[in-house]
Amino acid sequence: MKKTLFSCRAKSPSRRDARARAAGGGNVVFRYFFFGWLFRNASVADPWVSSAALTFNISQRRHLPVYIGRWSVIFLMSMLLGSRLDQVAHANFAFLPYLVGVFALCYLLLALVVFLLLEAESHGRRG
Repeated sequence: MKKTLFSCRAKSPSRRDARARAAGGGNVVFRYFFFGWLFRNASVADPWVSSAALTFNISQRRHLPVYIGRWSVIFLMSMLLGSRLDQVAHANFAFLPYLVGVFALCYLLLALVVFLLLEAESHGRRG
């Protein structure tokens, strides 16, 4: 039998391989700060897959308060550092902590909105 490009099926990576990749330094840092990897795409056309993904996402919302806390600390610390640099360095480098603070505030608000929407959806499914 002749093998073609479409007749070969790629092997799915084992769990051990996935854990080894997750142990890489960059991936761990990414997962520590960003929560997108926790959720599945619920905007697919198949209603069964969409419902399963939404149920999974609702169950994963329990991790979001940790991310909200992390980004709150980053926001507060960067604003404090920016205000101290304003006083000491006369605004030479004060924009850098403020820039980090604005990014942290945006991601904090995003995490909060996702959490509230998933929370509302979970209460809507119960009753």
